[in-house]
Amino acid sequence: VVGEAVTVNYTVVVTAPGAGTPTGNVTVIFGTVSCTDTVAAGSCTLTPDFTTPGAKTLTAAYEGDTNFNASTSASESHTVNKADTTTTITSDNPDPSVVGEAVTVNYTVAVTAPGAGTPTGNVTVAVTGPVNSNSCSAAVGAGTCTLPGTDFPQPGSYTLTATYEGDTNFNTSLDTEPHQVNAVGPVGGAAPIPTLQEWALMLFGLLLGGLVWRQSQRKG
Repeated sequence: VVGEAVTVNYTVVVTAPGAGTPTGNVTVIFGTVSCTDTVAAGSCTLTPDFTTPGAKTLTAAYEGDTNFNASTSASESHTVNKADTTTTITSDNPDPSVVGEAVTVNYTVAVTAPGAGTPTGNVTVAVTGPVNSNSCSAAVGAGTCTLPGTDFPQPGSYTLTATYEGDTNFNTSLDTEPHQVNAVGPVGGAAPIPTLQEWALMLFGLLLGGLVWRQSQRKG
């Protein structure tokens, strides 16, 4: 697959009526890149030279030594496939949210081993819920996109799905995440509980008010 190292095995055989053991190096050629190792090693590794998918051609060339002439193998076909990816929703903030509140979704797209490289293209984050289905999109490298509050018009259980669309070198992948939307609380919220100092001030005010009332009653 794209980005994967490939080990190429080779042999160098003396053509009859010649005999003996060739020495020196063999170079495996792939386009403009290559790897080289000794005849005795019997292999070399292209690491990682397959950066695009498709049909490829490999050729092994023996350089020769003082006793044996150089030679080149016939071309060997090799197919490189797209590499797989893994998309992950790393967070959705806030969660839970409230009706009409925007939600920011963070994601990553990683290449699955043995593939390697950097995926390009976009990730679309879709939201499905009790009422409607909407989405936001951003580049892979951005790592985040924000769903507007209009995507969450009522309380309930929603599902977020981040889908990497893939590109010429990497396959698509997706991840899902549950998201809870709560109802909006009463305007202003619950009344705060008074502090001890506030309680003392209220009690003092009541006592003072009582004293003033009693004085007014006596004068009357």
